[in-house]
Amino acid sequence: MKKISYRLCVACVFLCLAQFGFGANTLKYYVSPSGNDRSDGMRQTPWKTIGYALERVKAVLRKSQDTDVYLYVASGDYEVMQTIDFSNLQGSNSLTVCALEKGKARLVGSKRIVNFRSLGRREAKRIPSSARSKVLCADLRVMGITDYGVAVGDYHRADLYCNGERQQMARYPNDGFLSVEDALGGTKQDDGSTVEGILRHSDTHVLMLADEADPYLFGYWHYNWYDSYETIERMDKRTKTLYLKKPYHTYGYKKGARFYIVNALCELDMPGEYYIDRTAGVLYWYPPKGFRGDADEVVLSVSEASPMVTITNCERLTLDGLALEGGRRSAVKIKNGHDNRILDCHISRFGDNGIEIDGGKGHVVRGCLIEQVGLRGISAYGGDRATLDNAGFIVDNNIIRNVSNYKHTYQQSVFFSGCGMTVSHNYFTGNHSSAMRFDGNNVVAEYNKIENVVTESDDQGGFDAWGDASYRGIVLRYNYWKGIRGHGSINKVAAIRLDDVISGVNIYGNVFEGCGSKEFSAVTVHGGKDNVIQNNVFLDCQSAVLVLRYEGKYWATQLATERMQEKLFKTVNVRSKLYQKAYPELKKDIMSSVIVNTVSDNLVVNCPTFLPNDYAHLVKRNNHVVRSTEPLQSLASESNLKKYGMEPVYLEQVGTRNNIYE
Repeated sequence: MKKISYRLCVACVFLCLAQFGFGANTLKYYVSPSGNDRSDGMRQTPWKTIGYALERVKAVLRKSQDTDVYLYVASGDYEVMQTIDFSNLQGSNSLTVCALEKGKARLVGSKRIVNFRSLGRREAKRIPSSARSKVLCADLRVMGITDYGVAVGDYHRADLYCNGERQQMARYPNDGFLSVEDALGGTKQDDGSTVEGILRHSDTHVLMLADEADPYLFGYWHYNWYDSYETIERMDKRTKTLYLKKPYHTYGYKKGARFYIVNALCELDMPGEYYIDRTAGVLYWYPPKGFRGDADEVVLSVSEASPMVTITNCERLTLDGLALEGGRRSAVKIKNGHDNRILDCHISRFGDNGIEIDGGKGHVVRGCLIEQVGLRGISAYGGDRATLDNAGFIVDNNIIRNVSNYKHTYQQSVFFSGCGMTVSHNYFTGNHSSAMRFDGNNVVAEYNKIENVVTESDDQGGFDAWGDASYRGIVLRYNYWKGIRGHGSINKVAAIRLDDVISGVNIYGNVFEGCGSKEFSAVTVHGGKDNVIQNNVFLDCQSAVLVLRYEGKYWATQLATERMQEKLFKTVNVRSKLYQKAYPELKKDIMSSVIVNTVSDNLVVNCPTFLPNDYAHLVKRNNHVVRSTEPLQSLASESNLKKYGMEPVYLEQVGTRNNIYE
């Protein structure tokens, strides 16, 4: 008989102990809207409020070691008017706060609006005659709502929703933009624009604003990539001139700039529009077609919790399957700590960002639905670029849609600044501007589907990066980019745009369908070098790849600026052994004006133009430009690509995988 080793015996003993529950402790507690905070938190006797339950659970954790605690949250609504704070939960314990039914345990920062009434005679005079019989009113003070927030602002905004759908502040025009007839400010800039906000406009709707309490003008006042809300100081009806309040728009005002009116009761004329009279505390609302009275859920965001949930200096804390809804600020903020996870959560109807991550390591956002937020879906900062210490953040299998509802530029579905993150298998759609922006190093975006983004701003890309030649290790591979081509007068839109010296990016195995615009190609590189565009499929794009190089010594001139020298040699050091080992292309002198980019092994189908620009150091190899009537799935199949000597692009693996909110 063979002898059994001592180590094997010990392993068997521990395995048996684990089988019978004699390892790390597992404790389970419960909270329910029908519970009682005087109970013991067991399944049959749950607590009632989230806040009380967490205090009890945290007390248990402080006294425990090697304990996994689960707080199960029953379906129903839990009002959250103050921040739910998780702080300093560290050590050998873990805490999981999870919904008994995913997506049905709702942390709510809004108030339901009920008891609508018809317009009074005096109220009706201020509303377009075509809408008077349809508009309803609600007296907010009667419902205990006395803080009406602001109409516009980065936060403290009170937004209205019907059955989960964001309603529109009364605006004109109902779709599209007006155009500034003339900019009359006295201080002229080189391009003819003016510093002061003195604008001429003869539209009768604009002139009606003189009688409005607090109208705003939303516009792209100079560039189509920078928006702002402006307020009117006074109006001269005789000369049809608007005088805007200071501070003026950052870049000034120009003739022909796009704008529209918001928050004007006199423009309440379409289903889904609303206006809040903040002096009287009255909500005016034109319900969508099919509104069913109290059977439909109409809510106003009121919670000032900033954010709704904080996770600070915690380890191994998980939020699983919760719904966070209807706050004026952000939903979740993770600060420092490590291995915290947001799983299968539904985050919607927030005025600021969906999820914020500030420092720490190994944080994960997976399987969530993030929608209808005012700024970014996920905004993350982490890692150390100087030492290339990776944060190890993961954003995986999420649906992020309809973000940037308040500010329409530079508010991405996912933003990352730092070192070390993977963004994979997500679906991004419904953004006025970019889906992704990465400011930093060692970031991989793979197997994502991106469509219906960059719908309003110009000089942007579905992926966008700008202005720092030290960003390295960015890989965009196996993503599917669809229909990113701009709208109306928008002519500078790309699926991927690398702007102003962005270098060393690897764009590999992507599929681009119907992307690019009049002036930008599906992939647009402006001034950078060491970028590789390889093994991609381009279908029905106006042009496939545009590589613009800085002429002559312009590269060296740009890199010699004080700002860029700070980025290259103080924030990080691109000449260090660390950087040159991690990014071998940096062994060449970064100041050299030799601009080399590579475009190779791509399949270009039904695109009028492949490379609209060329230059001596642009490396082109084994690209195939063809015409075909075959569908995309056939063109991008492994067997078809093999005919051209290309590697697979794995289109069938792109997008989410069993996300519960699909």
